[in-house]
Amino acid sequence: MEFSRRNFIKFFAGGIGGTLLSPLPWKLIDDIAIWTQNWSWVPLPGRGKFSTVNSVCTLCSGGCGIEVRKVGNRVVKIEGRRNYPVNQGALCPLGMAGQQILYNEGIRWKAPMKRVGPRGSQEWEEITWDEALNGLATKIRGLRNEGNPEKLAGIDGNHSGSTVALLIKRLFDAIGSPNYLGMPREEDTHAMAAFLMQGTNGPVAYDLENSDFILSFGCPLLDGWGAPGRMMSAWGQVAGDKPSTRPFHAHIDQRASR
Repeated sequence: MEFSRRNFIKFFAGGIGGTLLSPLPWKLIDDIAIWTQNWSWVPLPGRGKFSTVNSVCTLCSGGCGIEVRKVGNRVVKIEGRRNYPVNQGALCPLGMAGQQILYNEGIRWKAPMKRVGPRGSQEWEEITWDEALNGLATKIRGLRNEGNPEKLAGIDGNHSGSTVALLIKRLFDAIGSPNYLGMPREEDTHAMAAFLMQGTNGPVAYDLENSDFILSFGCPLLDGWGAPGRMMSAWGQVAGDKPSTRPFHAHIDQRASR
């Protein structure tokens, strides 16, 4: 048989078709999947007892309930708690990625750091907790003995009404310094608006699932506004309702993408 261009194409196509119909490519895919999981640089959780710990996500102010799956003492997965009233099992991508924040060596400090170079040089050395606490106590005691406790200032990034923030504020009051500053947060604006409009102290929850008409002025309700897990759960419930019972959502915004 003459090996022409046409016969070459037929032979080549037949070989590809025969290979795809054989178990060879599927076996190769299976082997590659196994090989890529056994490379030396792939982190593997150690053997241990499987357990689940319930907690609350603190990566934003939503406060979604999370279910942390562990093998031994190592976290292997973070999911939303189905029986938690805020999010009812839903969890945003940031909450699911909390495991990386826990184990990412590049963004997590495991011990106090002391600056050893000039300001802005980014030169630090690791010290123990005892050294850090003793150093702070010595400086604070010196300010009080000099009669200048107001020279101590602190900036707190915790929620203004959280237990940690209240404890830090109480510590500053005991030292005698009025210079305790809380970082402004988005929910502080919401709390002020709710106080001026309704006289309530604290966040306000909206029953979106059972509403008939939702009028939104630039509020990113579909983008995870408020508690992202709760909003995803709410819109999932609304999408499953009959069209006749779904709330009418009117959104006013400067961007057509919303």
